[in-house]
Amino acid sequence: MSAPLDLTAGPDATTARALPVLLAAAATLAAFAMSCGGSSGAKPSHDGGAPGSDAAATVDAAGGAPADAAASSAAGAGASGAAGASAAGAGGAMAAGGAGGASAAGGGGGAPTHANIVFVLVDDLSMNLVQYMPHVLQMQRVGATFNNYFVADSLCCPSRTSMFTGKFPHNSGVFTNTGDDGGYATFISRGNDPQTFAVALQGGGYRTAMLGKYLNGYLPAMNQASMGWTGWGVAGDGYPEFDYDLNQNGKVVHYAHAATDYLTDVISGLGQTFIGQKA
Repeated sequence: MSAPLDLTAGPDATTARALPVLLAAAATLAAFAMSCGGSSGAKPSHDGGAPGSDAAATVDAAGGAPADAAASSAAGAGASGAAGASAAGAGGAMAAGGAGGASAAGGGGGAPTHANIVFVLVDDLSMNLVQYMPHVLQMQRVGATFNNYFVADSLCCPSRTSMFTGKFPHNSGVFTNTGDDGGYATFISRGNDPQTFAVALQGGGYRTAMLGKYLNGYLPAMNQASMGWTGWGVAGDGYPEFDYDLNQNGKVVHYAHAATDYLTDVISGLGQTFIGQKA
């Protein structure tokens, strides 16, 4: 990142109220997330600020996750105790981070507190599915929709890299999903890991977590957690939603095909647990 992030702004009441809606929508979003790829150029936006082949919705808010939260998530809470979450799903990603104090919702006087941040990312979500997603529709009603926008690259790994680092592909060196010029291995070898928003947030006093899908080519049994994440629960090939491995804070955990192993629900539980640790 070329400039440090401003981590001092607190959320207002509207965004604070939107957090439960956003987290509730996560499971719905991940359930419809599709494999990475995407076409070049912009696509119509399809939720409260979720454009492009890698669709994203963000909100600053105080509070925790409801029972039906996050399909794939990562979370963060700051030194003074308020929480946030960040997550990435099997076919999509969801990210959240947060740090803040008791006045995170905007009330009271004194110095401003850190805002809690939730970032939801879904790959290639088809707009014609949104009509069946009541939580996403509610997010749209209380949020913002961007009808005109630009993406650095609509392909999965380059796009995610740009989101994590703020770099264009010609600066990050990640141009494709695999091979010598793409994927997780290239992301690491080109020195991008210390330059993500996770590192910046953690340096500003945030607890952060990343859950779900990270970057193409990440292997839970072979690769460690990336820099800047307090909590880590990342899958490799999680698209089938069953029979997958998660790297959970350095320990590889295998999930089979029981109902309780469904990736969307597993990530939801991990995200809620992380958020619950804010107190």
